[in-house]
Amino acid sequence: MTAKGVWALDRFQAGPTGSGTAGRIEQGELLVAEQVVGFKKIKFDTMENVGAGEVDLPQQEMQTSGLWLTLRPEVLAGISPDRDALVDGLRGLAYLLHHLAPLFLMCDVRDLGSWLGDAAAARSRSRGTARPTGPDHRAHAGPRLLAAEQFEPTVYLYDSQPGGVGLTERLFELIGPLLVRARETIRACSCRSGCPSCVGPVNEVGPPRQADDGHAPRPPDRLGPPRPGP
Repeated sequence: MTAKGVWALDRFQAGPTGSGTAGRIEQGELLVAEQVVGFKKIKFDTMENVGAGEVDLPQQEMQTSGLWLTLRPEVLAGISPDRDALVDGLRGLAYLLHHLAPLFLMCDVRDLGSWLGDAAAARSRSRGTARPTGPDHRAHAGPRLLAAEQFEPTVYLYDSQPGGVGLTERLFELIGPLLVRARETIRACSCRSGCPSCVGPVNEVGPPRQADDGHAPRPPDRLGPPRPGP
């Protein structure tokens, strides 16, 4: 079990998503911090969880290139008033973008990393220390997002190699087609409670009740390339 955080250190490029009102997409330098915080005991034959424990290992950090997508608060409010549902939906979107991006970049899925974080928290960190530590770093991003005064969930995609190898710079140029393909994939899928082929297994994207009761967020129509003018 690991705790992870992603923070923007520098911005190199920026632009709007969709028609310019859905949100913003930025590309730059990121700090990825990860720490192993626990372990599980799993039976090999049944994969049954028979126990867990805590560990205290040094935090691992990596500076790399990446891009991040933040939707405007009014767009999120129009999708769902439930923060839990929005976080689950955006976690599924991060999973989908992470697994679709290699098809555009002709790379392996392990060459990229993804994370759902908080843009407001990342900005406050970047104004202070660039070395995030302490109990708040060990907490999961979901509870932090749900409790945040300013709700700005942000999907991060980053190069898995220190310093980056140019993947996310190219992905920034391809973000329009990538978002369109993500929207088409979600709409074409008939699964209502998570799907390993698109948004991820239900245990990774939230409880099935959010799909069964009709409150699962759907991708906004404005999440795509700019529409051509008249």
